[in-house]
Amino acid sequence: MSAKKRKKQSAFRFGLKVYCSLLVFVFGVAVTVLWVVLSRHQTTVDAEAAQAAERERQAAYELSVQRAPQLALEDYLAKTDAQSWLDAWLLDHDATYEDPDQLLALMGERFSAPEVSCWKARDCTEEAPCYVLKNGAETLARLTLSGSGLDWSVSGVQVLLEGENEASLTVPEGYTVRCNGLPLESSGEPLTRLYDMADYADKIVEPARWYSYSVSGLLTEPVLVAEAPEGSLTDTLEDGTVFYILPADEAATYQKRAESFIYDLLSYYMLGNSNTWGNMWEALDHVMNGSQAYQLIRDSYDGVTWDTCYNNRSYYARAGEVRILADNCLMVDVLYHAEGHYDGHTNLADGTYRVYFLNLGWGYGIFGLAYV
Repeated sequence: MSAKKRKKQSAFRFGLKVYCSLLVFVFGVAVTVLWVVLSRHQTTVDAEAAQAAERERQAAYELSVQRAPQLALEDYLAKTDAQSWLDAWLLDHDATYEDPDQLLALMGERFSAPEVSCWKARDCTEEAPCYVLKNGAETLARLTLSGSGLDWSVSGVQVLLEGENEASLTVPEGYTVRCNGLPLESSGEPLTRLYDMADYADKIVEPARWYSYSVSGLLTEPVLVAEAPEGSLTDTLEDGTVFYILPADEAATYQKRAESFIYDLLSYYMLGNSNTWGNMWEALDHVMNGSQAYQLIRDSYDGVTWDTCYNNRSYYARAGEVRILADNCLMVDVLYHAEGHYDGHTNLADGTYRVYFLNLGWGYGIFGLAYV
């Protein structure tokens, strides 16, 4: 091979080597640039992903912080039973005369009703959350929470149920009154009941006294039970007033006197104009001269309204219990029936007279008379 030809081959090889070297260099630079670009992109992607994850974590944390009081409240309500509500109510209320079993049942009924719902209170804030439990328009309880971050708990419970049940009772002195099994103290000053003898109070010695007992504001139904002193006898009027009464053997004398008096009084009215004056005096013989009963009958002489029935008449009188109005005053109601016939007319009367016996120092006499 000629020198010229060898020289050309050598130059070609050198050029080829240079070209290949440049090609390898360029490829290496391209790969390096590509790696740098991809590396930077991955770093950016990773950073953005980390930022996004942090934002999500922060958002989730903030949401958890926002919900933490509500979750704490829900957890508290899920664990709270009737006894817990009752214990909270007892902190602010006197349950002396409440029935414990009824109270517990009432708490369970009121707070477990399906209509009960929980609402934010008007003064609820993020720093001091508070809620109310309501059943319709009625507010059952107020709950206050305290804490921070994710750590919240119910710190205050106020049960707002207010009782509206009440009961009252008036009984004679000496009675024991119990409300739901517990002794109850009387309220107010003692009362007296003189009825138609009120105008003659100056003649009454140590009138009987009655005491009032009452309770109010109870959640449960109050049951008042009155217990008379052992061995005492009592009677109750239609208006509910309870009286001590005389034993049957002592009362018999006054009952007979009252019946005899009313019998003659009916005779006086039934006979009309037949010997009216004499019949009036027969009735007056039963009462104390100058007494209220005496004056009442005496003034009726010109006001007899019954027609003359002569002998075609019938009537009876039945005395009830003899009630003790005062140390020197007794009261007995006499039920009567009167019937008379004259000239085709019939007169009927049914009713009750109240007769008062008064002792002014010389024994009991009939002093007062009233139509009941």
